[in-house]
Amino acid sequence: METHFLIIKNSKQNIIIYAAFLIIAVIGIIFGDEIKNNFTFFRVWDYKHILILLLGIPFLFLQSKANLPNSLEDSITNKQRFLNPFLIGTVFGMLDVIVIKTIMHPERYAELPLFL
Repeated sequence: METHFLIIKNSKQNIIIYAAFLIIAVIGIIFGDEIKNNFTFFRVWDYKHILILLLGIPFLFLQSKANLPNSLEDSITNKQRFLNPFLIGTVFGMLDVIVIKTIMHPERYAELPLFL
């Protein structure tokens, strides 16, 4: 019975965190719609992208059953939760820019292309 309660508690935390990210995405859409006329080639998400993100909600309930750590699990340190993903994302982003800029398109740009 205790594990069932723990799964429900963890699912609630995961849903709250997921909802917070959905709200951030909606704010980004609203803000992007306001400023996109000021910039050429500015791409903004549509609300249909939020519908695609909503497809992830059922998987929040399966997260504990799949033995994946929950968002606010006590056994995970803040370094593992924030710093490691930030560093990994930064390295992948830099590699992406390096590969696209130097290998795939070595000539000079007047401005960065849209995909960067």
